[in-house]
Amino acid sequence: MKRIIRAFLLLAAGFLFLVPAFSSVGGCGSGVNAPPASIPAPVSSLITVSPPDQDGLVLVSGAPGAVLPNASVIAANLTQGGFVQRLESLFIRSAHAQVQASVTADDQGAFDLELEGANGDEIGIRQIVDSEPSDVTIVNVP
Repeated sequence: MKRIIRAFLLLAAGFLFLVPAFSSVGGCGSGVNAPPASIPAPVSSLITVSPPDQDGLVLVSGAPGAVLPNASVIAANLTQGGFVQRLESLFIRSAHAQVQASVTADDQGAFDLELEGANGDEIGIRQIVDSEPSDVTIVNVP
Protein backbone atom coordinates (compact mmCIF):
# COMPACT_ATOMS: atom_id res chain seq x y z
CA MET A 1 0.00 0.00 0.00
CA LYS A 2 2.88 2.36 0.81
CA ARG A 3 4.33 1.77 -2.66
CA ILE A 4 1.04 2.67 -4.32
CA ILE A 5 0.76 5.90 -2.32
CA ARG A 6 4.40 6.76 -3.04
CA ALA A 7 3.95 6.12 -6.77
CA PHE A 8 0.82 8.25 -6.84
CA LEU A 9 2.55 11.13 -5.03
CA LEU A 10 5.54 10.99 -7.38
CA LEU A 11 3.27 10.96 -10.41
CA ALA A 12 1.21 13.88 -9.12
CA ALA A 13 4.32 15.92 -8.24
CA GLY A 14 5.89 15.33 -11.65
CA PHE A 15 2.65 16.28 -13.33
CA LEU A 16 2.44 19.55 -11.38
CA PHE A 17 5.96 20.57 -12.41
CA LEU A 18 5.75 19.55 -16.05
CA VAL A 19 2.23 20.66 -17.04
CA PRO A 20 3.08 24.37 -17.16
CA ALA A 21 6.22 23.54 -19.13
CA PHE A 22 4.34 21.68 -21.82
CA SER A 23 1.00 23.47 -21.74
CA SER A 24 1.92 25.73 -24.64
CA VAL A 25 3.22 22.89 -26.83
CA GLY A 26 -0.27 21.88 -27.96
CA GLY A 27 -0.82 25.29 -29.54
CA CYS A 28 2.37 25.19 -31.61
CA GLY A 29 2.01 25.32 -35.34
CA SER A 30 -0.16 28.17 -36.53
CA GLY A 31 -0.46 29.67 -33.06
CA VAL A 32 -4.15 30.40 -33.61
CA ASN A 33 -5.33 28.82 -30.37
CA ALA A 34 -2.20 29.40 -28.28
CA PRO A 35 -2.69 31.83 -25.40
CA PRO A 36 -0.14 34.64 -25.20
CA ALA A 37 2.67 34.03 -22.74
CA SER A 38 2.62 36.90 -20.28
CA ILE A 39 5.66 35.76 -18.29
CA PRO A 40 8.62 35.09 -20.61
CA ALA A 41 10.83 32.06 -20.15
CA PRO A 42 14.27 32.77 -18.66
CA VAL A 43 16.77 33.87 -21.35
CA SER A 44 19.10 30.92 -21.91
CA SER A 45 21.86 33.02 -23.50
CA LEU A 46 22.16 34.97 -20.22
CA ILE A 47 22.35 31.85 -18.01
CA THR A 48 25.54 29.95 -17.23
CA VAL A 49 26.08 26.71 -15.33
CA SER A 50 29.40 25.85 -13.73
CA PRO A 51 30.93 22.40 -13.87
CA PRO A 52 30.26 20.35 -10.71
CA ASP A 53 32.53 21.17 -7.77
CA GLN A 54 34.12 18.57 -5.48
CA ASP A 55 30.82 18.25 -3.58
CA GLY A 56 28.76 17.67 -6.74
CA LEU A 57 27.17 21.14 -6.71
CA VAL A 58 26.74 23.37 -9.74
CA LEU A 59 26.27 27.14 -9.71
CA VAL A 60 23.48 28.40 -11.97
CA SER A 61 23.95 32.12 -12.67
CA GLY A 62 21.71 34.48 -14.54
CA ALA A 63 23.20 37.74 -15.80
CA PRO A 64 21.12 40.93 -15.58
CA GLY A 65 18.06 40.49 -17.80
CA ALA A 66 18.02 36.69 -17.56
CA VAL A 67 14.67 36.91 -15.76
CA LEU A 68 12.31 39.71 -14.81
CA PRO A 69 13.38 41.97 -11.92
CA ASN A 70 12.59 40.48 -8.49
CA ALA A 71 11.09 37.30 -9.99
CA SER A 72 11.15 34.04 -8.05
CA VAL A 73 13.52 31.69 -9.88
CA ILE A 74 13.25 27.92 -9.56
CA ALA A 75 15.84 25.53 -10.94
CA ALA A 76 15.49 21.75 -10.95
CA ASN A 77 17.90 19.05 -12.07
CA LEU A 78 15.62 17.25 -14.51
CA THR A 79 18.13 14.44 -15.05
CA GLN A 80 18.33 13.56 -11.35
CA GLY A 81 14.64 13.85 -10.63
CA GLY A 82 13.90 17.55 -10.21
CA PHE A 83 10.72 18.38 -8.37
CA VAL A 84 9.64 14.74 -8.08
CA GLN A 85 12.76 13.76 -6.13
CA ARG A 86 12.45 16.84 -3.91
CA LEU A 87 8.83 16.01 -3.02
CA GLU A 88 9.79 12.42 -2.38
CA SER A 89 12.34 13.57 0.20
CA LEU A 90 9.52 15.09 2.24
CA PHE A 91 8.00 11.64 2.67
CA ILE A 92 10.98 9.31 2.47
CA ARG A 93 13.90 10.13 4.73
CA SER A 94 16.47 8.30 2.57
CA ALA A 95 16.16 10.78 -0.32
CA HIS A 96 18.59 13.60 0.43
CA ALA A 97 19.53 15.03 -2.97
CA GLN A 98 19.17 18.77 -3.37
CA VAL A 99 18.02 18.67 -6.97
CA GLN A 100 15.83 21.75 -6.77
CA ALA A 101 16.63 25.26 -5.55
CA SER A 102 14.97 28.65 -5.62
CA VAL A 103 16.00 32.26 -5.18
CA THR A 104 14.63 35.74 -5.78
CA ALA A 105 16.28 37.63 -8.64
CA ASP A 106 17.69 41.08 -7.96
CA ASP A 107 16.23 44.30 -9.35
CA GLN A 108 18.19 43.80 -12.59
CA GLY A 109 16.93 40.24 -13.18
CA ALA A 110 20.19 38.56 -12.14
CA PHE A 111 20.41 35.52 -9.86
CA ASP A 112 22.74 32.81 -8.49
CA LEU A 113 21.73 29.47 -7.00
CA GLU A 114 23.31 26.09 -6.29
CA LEU A 115 22.00 22.58 -6.70
CA GLU A 116 23.37 19.10 -7.24
CA GLY A 117 24.47 18.27 -10.75
CA ALA A 118 26.79 16.15 -12.84
CA ASN A 119 28.31 16.67 -16.27
CA GLY A 120 25.61 16.51 -18.94
CA ASP A 121 22.63 16.91 -16.57
CA GLU A 122 19.72 19.02 -17.77
CA ILE A 123 18.68 21.89 -15.51
CA GLY A 124 15.18 23.30 -15.96
CA ILE A 125 14.74 26.93 -14.95
CA ARG A 126 11.52 28.92 -14.70
CA GLN A 127 10.52 32.24 -13.21
CA ILE A 128 7.37 33.07 -11.30
CA VAL A 129 5.92 36.57 -11.09
CA ASP A 130 2.70 37.29 -9.18
CA SER A 131 2.02 33.52 -8.91
CA GLU A 132 2.21 33.12 -12.70
CA PRO A 133 4.92 30.71 -13.93
CA SER A 134 6.87 31.03 -17.15
CA ASP A 135 7.75 28.23 -19.53
CA VAL A 136 10.83 26.22 -18.59
CA THR A 137 14.24 27.02 -20.06
CA ILE A 138 16.62 24.06 -20.16
CA VAL A 139 20.39 24.43 -19.84
CA ASN A 140 23.04 21.72 -19.55
CA VAL A 141 25.78 21.19 -16.98
CA PRO A 142 29.11 21.31 -18.86
